[in-house]
Amino acid sequence: MKQVPPQKPEPILHHSMKRILVNYNNRKKHGAHPIVNKTVEGCISSYGLVVLFSDEVPQKGFHSINEMESILGEYGDVVVDYIDKDTLPTLPDLSLLTKIVLRDLIQAGLHDKKVHDLVWFYATKYEGADVEQELKALIEWLESEEQ
Repeated sequence: MKQVPPQKPEPILHHSMKRILVNYNNRKKHGAHPIVNKTVEGCISSYGLVVLFSDEVPQKGFHSINEMESILGEYGDVVVDYIDKDTLPTLPDLSLLTKIVLRDLIQAGLHDKKVHDLVWFYATKYEGADVEQELKALIEWLESEEQ
């Protein structure tokens, strides 16, 4: 019997997520009940998958924003707001020494491929994520903060 080589673990966190707020109401199907406006938090992946964090919505997962708007739109109005769409996350205040150490640790980890191993350890697909680019941007930010 021929042995099949082991496969790489299937990545689970291979895309980035963006937080969203969804405001919707029951204007079209409220019947004798009053119109109710609701706001729920959710997230959208870089692949377009949408998840809403509420037990009150008729469906929590969607393949796209358009699908979510279509399904919730059957009940009434739907408005999607992207949270922090223009702001970049910033690091907390760090001492100059901490910034230098952090920068050097990241550079050494990238050079020795330890970052790659760590990312796979956390079941994140390294090639599809922007981990390396984000770390390089972090190094640049750390270097700019030193000056």
